[in-house]
Amino acid sequence: MTRAPSLKLRLVSASLAWVVVSLAVTGVLLVWLFRSHIERRFDLTLHDHLEELAAAAELDERGGPTLSWEPADPRFKPALSGWYWEIRADGGILRASASLGGAPLAGQSPGVGRPASYQYVQGPAGESLRVIVQDIVLPNRAAPLTVLVAGPCLDIHADVRSFAGTLALSLGLLGLTLGALVLLQVGYGLRPLRAVQSALNAIRFGTRDQLDETAGPVEVLPLIQEVNALLRQRQATIDLARAEAGDLAHALKTPIAVISNEAALIAGASGAVLKAEIDRMRRAVEHHLVRSRAAAGFRAPHARAALAEVLADVRFSLQRLYPERAVSIEAPDDAWFAGQADDLGEMIGNLADNAGKWARHRIAIGVALAGQRLIVTVDDDGPGLDGADRVAAIQRGGRLDSEKPGHGLGLSIVAHLAELYGGRLTLTPSPQGGLRAELDLPAAA
Repeated sequence: MTRAPSLKLRLVSASLAWVVVSLAVTGVLLVWLFRSHIERRFDLTLHDHLEELAAAAELDERGGPTLSWEPADPRFKPALSGWYWEIRADGGILRASASLGGAPLAGQSPGVGRPASYQYVQGPAGESLRVIVQDIVLPNRAAPLTVLVAGPCLDIHADVRSFAGTLALSLGLLGLTLGALVLLQVGYGLRPLRAVQSALNAIRFGTRDQLDETAGPVEVLPLIQEVNALLRQRQATIDLARAEAGDLAHALKTPIAVISNEAALIAGASGAVLKAEIDRMRRAVEHHLVRSRAAAGFRAPHARAALAEVLADVRFSLQRLYPERAVSIEAPDDAWFAGQADDLGEMIGNLADNAGKWARHRIAIGVALAGQRLIVTVDDDGPGLDGADRVAAIQRGGRLDSEKPGHGLGLSIVAHLAELYGGRLTLTPSPQGGLRAELDLPAAA
């Protein structure tokens, strides 16, 4: 069977998806902004070195370009350090940093009068460089000088990687925190539905009859109102069905009693056959009336029955009907059945009556609580039943002995009633040597 989709899973999944997407977009944007900031800072460093070289450029005594000093930054000293500068004049290299080791520095001149150009080029060691290139014109010299200053992109990448790693860790922790908050938020938001579920469970077990229309939020209130309307309609249908079942019982029992009395006046084989058929009809009517009444009253809201009161009635009936049998009843005082008292009396009464008809000397009734379940056992010391007969005895309409009233329609009625309440009737050998009938029923708080 396909499992129903989870509303909580849907809400959590959607929220976490938005959190992940938002954090991912935020991370990419922050890394891009940080890289732009690093590049600007890197470009300012290159521009400062270019300004320094431009300030050092001058004409010598013969009118040729020269440098009055070189940049003092030690990164321009080691060979292939990644930090380079170069000055071109008249189509050749006028001066270059020691780090270049005589190799030329790539970079395209932007042209005289144009702003400095920032470019990505390949260095003499094959490394990626960011270079600034600008043409400057010295006083009293027409030909321009092209000044190039380069730094390694590895410095930019290293800063960006370090920032990205720290950012990823931070966003990951933030994501975990937001995920936990999403779970709490969804759990808190769905709490009214869990309250409705608990209230419906209480209605199912008969401890309340309506949902509270003042406790839920406005979003859940229409659902609560519709459920309450459905419960009221259901209760009205139950009341009508039970009333009609009662009316039908009275309407049928009186004519059957009259026919039975008249049949008693008929002698011979015809009278015997008529009486047998009338008895069969009476049992069938009682059987179906009990089933219809039980189905109509099944799990009526707030239905609770005290075991002590039902067992007291059963003890009284057994002592009147079977005075020669010893009757023992053991039950806790606070045991309650989640259902109609009439139905409980019907079930235990049928089992006790069956035990009384077959017992030799003793009938024992026991009641135990097992969590939310009520276990009722009825034992006798009669002949008992074998496995096949125990199954047949609780089948609909099953009857094992037509000569003696017992193990008949009453057991099938009990089995049907128990099933309506979500319980069951089990027949097993009794420790007393006869038959044990065990009822597993819902308990009420």
